[in-house]
Amino acid sequence: MSRKIINFIMFLNIAALASSAGILGYCIFAGDGATEKGYAEEAEAPFPAEDMETESAPALLRIASNPENAKVFIDGYYKGRTPCEVEVSSAGKKGFHFLTLIKPGYEKVEKRIELIEAREEDLSINLTEE
Repeated sequence: MSRKIINFIMFLNIAALASSAGILGYCIFAGDGATEKGYAEEAEAPFPAEDMETESAPALLRIASNPENAKVFIDGYYKGRTPCEVEVSSAGKKGFHFLTLIKPGYEKVEKRIELIEAREEDLSINLTEE
């Protein structure tokens, strides 16, 4: 196996591990330009830049409730109180998210919502007293 193929396989393994750990900012594939110190003299991409996935633009979700001042959670993360606007990224989730509204004295509302990247959605929810 050529050194270039071995370097490429090592790059893929390292990139996969770093990405799954959430620490991957960017990677450079050194190819045959690597020096004995491990630095790249001539970096070359392992695949064309136009084939790379780009991060999608977030959707904007406007949430209102009746009555107001309900706590808003998206995918389990607190985002504020109604009425509010929340930017939600669809990366890696195929646009599906879980919305939860909580207000003391009212039934908890849980909804699975689908958002489309770079679009704005308005959501109005009537809360039911317990």
